[in-house]
Amino acid sequence: MAALAEVADPSHIFYGSDWPYLERDFVTDQIASLVELPQFKGERLEALEWRNAAQLFGRFAAKLG
Repeated sequence: MAALAEVADPSHIFYGSDWPYLERDFVTDQIASLVELPQFKGERLEALEWRNAAQLFGRFAAKLG
């Protein structure tokens, strides 16, 4: 994800897990790792988690925000 953040527009990056097909602990560890990356601090993490998706899929924005 850190490498992706270097080459992609931050508004084009989304986080998605394979839960429930992966163990919940694995997904929790992934999220904990993202939180520690300086590329995804502050508003960038929020954008990665849901805001970018809300902008792309406007009909879901009210439900997410």
